[in-house]
Amino acid sequence: MGFLVTNAVIAVLALTGVFVGLPSRWLWIDAPTVVLAGLLCLSAPAYILPEAHRLRRVARFTAWLTLLLGLLAVLALGLGAGFLAGVSGELAHGGVIAFLLLTATVVAYLVCYPVLQLWWLSR
Repeated sequence: MGFLVTNAVIAVLALTGVFVGLPSRWLWIDAPTVVLAGLLCLSAPAYILPEAHRLRRVARFTAWLTLLLGLLAVLALGLGAGFLAGVSGELAHGGVIAFLLLTATVVAYLVCYPVLQLWWLSR
């Protein structure tokens, strides 16, 4: 039941973060977010239905996709924080801290959570 609720919460948070939090639209950000949110909602029942073999495949694929997108997001945020710190120096100290806090959130929800899902699905 926990994975079911958490998948829905992560889907809503991802959609809210992209479509409310970002000031402009980019297809390279919007499309993967919509696909990921849809797959998270589609695969959620796989964790509570014992005979949902096809949904378990979808859940496994969704966990791998979430992990891949999460690692790409961590890479992009790390490069952005490094660039900001390198170009602006001490003037961008607050911005670098904001990047690192966002990176910590992405690591928790888009890296550690899919690893936990993959571990649970492999049992």
